[in-house]
Amino acid sequence: MSGCPNTNIHYTQAGSYNRRWRASPQRDGDTALKSLWLSMLWRGCQILRHCHWATFASRASTSSRQLPFASLRNPNTLVTRWTAAVAFKNHSNARHVKSNSITKDVISKAPDSATARRNSQRSKSEANYRGSRNRDIRDVLVQVEALFSLWKSGNLKEDHCRGPNASLLEILKDRDKVRKLVERLIQAHEPFSACRILLLAHHLGCKLKTNVYEIVAHCLAGCGQWTAIPFLVKLRKRHTGALTVRLLNWRTRAYIETNNFRWLETALDDFEQEKLQPTRRTYHLLISGHIRNRNLPKAKECLTKMEQAGFPIDPSTHALILSVYRSLGPDKSVQDRALASLPQLDAQAGTVVLNSLIQMCLDARDLDGAWGYLSMFGRPLAQLELPSKFGADSTQADGDLSQDHARPEIPTNGDLPNTILAPDIVTFTMLMNYMAKEHDLPRALLMLERMRDLKVEPDGQFVAALIRMHIAVGDLATATSIAASTCKDISATLPRFHDLGLPVTDRGPSDLLLHSVSPSTHIFNALLQGIQEKSGLKGTWIVRRIMQIVGIEPDAYTIEIIVAYLSKTEGVRPRELIRVLRTLSSSFVPTLRHVHVILSSVVRSETELVKSRGWRHKRQSKSRLNGRLSTVSDEFDPFAGIELPRRLSYRALIRPVLKILSNQRVRSDKATVSIRLRHDAVVKADIETAKDTFQTLLDRGMHPNQYHYAAIMEGFVKAGQIESAEEVLIKAINSGLIPNPVLYTIIIVGYARRGSPTQASRWFRDMVTRGIRPDIAVIDAMASAYFTAGAYAVARKVLLECWHHVGPLPDAMHEAGLRRLATEFRGMGSKHNYSGALRHKDRRRLRGKLRRLLQDFLQGRVPEATPGQQKEKVNSAVVNTPSP
Repeated sequence: MSGCPNTNIHYTQAGSYNRRWRASPQRDGDTALKSLWLSMLWRGCQILRHCHWATFASRASTSSRQLPFASLRNPNTLVTRWTAAVAFKNHSNARHVKSNSITKDVISKAPDSATARRNSQRSKSEANYRGSRNRDIRDVLVQVEALFSLWKSGNLKEDHCRGPNASLLEILKDRDKVRKLVERLIQAHEPFSACRILLLAHHLGCKLKTNVYEIVAHCLAGCGQWTAIPFLVKLRKRHTGALTVRLLNWRTRAYIETNNFRWLETALDDFEQEKLQPTRRTYHLLISGHIRNRNLPKAKECLTKMEQAGFPIDPSTHALILSVYRSLGPDKSVQDRALASLPQLDAQAGTVVLNSLIQMCLDARDLDGAWGYLSMFGRPLAQLELPSKFGADSTQADGDLSQDHARPEIPTNGDLPNTILAPDIVTFTMLMNYMAKEHDLPRALLMLERMRDLKVEPDGQFVAALIRMHIAVGDLATATSIAASTCKDISATLPRFHDLGLPVTDRGPSDLLLHSVSPSTHIFNALLQGIQEKSGLKGTWIVRRIMQIVGIEPDAYTIEIIVAYLSKTEGVRPRELIRVLRTLSSSFVPTLRHVHVILSSVVRSETELVKSRGWRHKRQSKSRLNGRLSTVSDEFDPFAGIELPRRLSYRALIRPVLKILSNQRVRSDKATVSIRLRHDAVVKADIETAKDTFQTLLDRGMHPNQYHYAAIMEGFVKAGQIESAEEVLIKAINSGLIPNPVLYTIIIVGYARRGSPTQASRWFRDMVTRGIRPDIAVIDAMASAYFTAGAYAVARKVLLECWHHVGPLPDAMHEAGLRRLATEFRGMGSKHNYSGALRHKDRRRLRGKLRRLLQDFLQGRVPEATPGQQKEKVNSAVVNTPSP
């Protein structure tokens, strides 16, 4: 706990003193006050320990950060923080009682009576809404629980179903009413209660149709309630003694969606045990599941079994592989095979293929390739230029899925059909998300007009992308208004949106959303990311309250957003992040994406321990690092072989999560391997092990991206092998990678440490020539190269000349010294709004300025340093080295 590291010690000491004093025979009336004081200390330390376990209260938001003892003096603040913790932990209506009671305590203790009345009115309105909407559902759930308890005890008979359970008994006798009730419970997010209805109806003698279980499985899948499908399949097996191919396929899909890949290895054995023949869809599900798990050998084995079963590889197979290949990276061979299969696909499947191709290009920042695929929409296939040969850039070994299988024949233009592919809502959602990353609102609005012209109706994911777009450009009010417009039929949510900053007179962005969209988890997750940056944990609690009113439960991505916010913004330690994850994951299974946040936080903190300090490159002694750094294990999955340190209790805390992912046979992904590369190359400074890890990445068929190359290059630079880092960058560019400023920053920092501004300037010019806009880190690194060489005036000019490429130059900075310039420049952070590639005119001007600065440095035409700059020279170690 921040500010109170010895909470557990105080808790134990207070308990022992209190027990010792109560047991002492020398107590009298004069010492009663001391006993009371010790009891209060015991109670106070209980509160501190509880908050320390909760972690939300251990690190308050940036807007309301207070010391623990100040929180004890202000009970309102303490309870409010705990409410923010339990609000996300409680995932059912029965569990909301605790948070509601705490909220009532907060209201009763608040000094402002007007605020208390307003909060009380809100609670009543929310309760009335939930009651009018779910009163009948709650009554049904109570009756179901009562009948289910009787069934478990073996006393469920018609005679016991009289009285309050009579209404449900009448429904359980009619199979049509049973089906409608089950569908209604599924829509009310009560999937297991719906399955219990089927169980009770069968026990009471109701003859259900043979396909009712398949209909229920389809409803569960439509509502995203995948965890209940395996239970439904077991129920069908118990009631009828047999299963169907469709139910087994639904169960396989449920295991894939819940990341339970262990069952995929025995899925075909279940078909053999039931004496059923797998279909093409069965093999396609298994192939997609193994690819999503980065298990290409198993996917290739399923391809072979599919051909042996009489299902040859067809265009739909290539389209399927492309749609799930995103997690492995862009593969030219896979893309060409899917593109060649377009003539044999229908319009809907063809659109899916083009969307996957566009998404791969956007992930790789290949704008030319994305534009080429976008131009295929609205044109007949006969006018398209399909690939004449398959790409040779596919990964070998495990990566080439079809190297031993038949490749699709590419028809000539005369044989191509006149099918015209049209973009769908997924296409516009991908483009809107990309525009949000580029902070390009004008083009996003033009794209929105284009979507209206094509009469494409938005969905929840597109609305979430639109919210991210406005959050990216700093328009949080419009983003909140968009989210509020989806809840306009629920008046109880309006006061909560006002708390988030929605103007009272706002009526919703009618010009942005012409079609009504229902609220969804995607929308609130997108809003939560922007609200956290403004309001911290208080905004998180308000968003959660709105979700409770609407009846939407948080998902795994919601928890990931919260944990990532605590790690990056609040600076919560990894130990507390693990406790938060274990606390909030009581109703869902942790995923590898949650582990990414934990591992990133651990490796980031370890990097701070071993990184150099100042331009004199001071590092901590190795004796202080013993037991504080992560190690490496022989098991590569699921944490890419990273073993957290035992000394800080990380390993013991993360063990339950590790056990879950190991039982599910989850394999490491590209993000986990990039963290391992950084651990090997930067933290442990073991470049040979990092090379082996990089080779493992390639052997598994995963394509490296900028993060993997950056980790390897930083390891070479740290080891003093800058030439090897240059070779890595050149090979990455030659392989088709679009470099970013981070890769150039690593090399420039290496030459800056050597005091070689000439080589640093050469790479800076190469970056500008490629049209890459410099960011704060690379400009700061370029200035540090001249600073290390003693050219303080040139370093100051570099900052002044390049400032306008990341943001407007303040008027007060024109005459400022180098130290103040560097401090203000680094303090800009993410406040700048300039992004995108450099224009040709800007490239030419910036190269000319750099050339003149380098000539002045080489020819010695450097102005004399001012007295202030001479003082900076003496205190040069104070200036921090820019980090990539």
